Amino acid sequence: MNFYRCYFLSTSNAIKDVAKFGSGSDDEALAHAQSLLKGQTRYCGFELWEGPRRIHCELATLTKD
Repeated sequence: MNFYRCYFLSTSNAIKDVAKFGSGSDDEALAHAQSLLKGQTRYCGFELWEGPRRIHCELATLTKD
């Protein structure tokens, strides 16, 4: 099992919160991080890390009304 950190980001890409969890693979960890972000209105995206290795960066697309 690998251990991951999911950093939740603000609109200015500042780290606002972190979730730490274990997962069997990068793909499973990514799916878990995406589910944590789903439905959140406080965060605009996340970065997923395993140790010093960045696995994924996901930023929401902001649209004007």
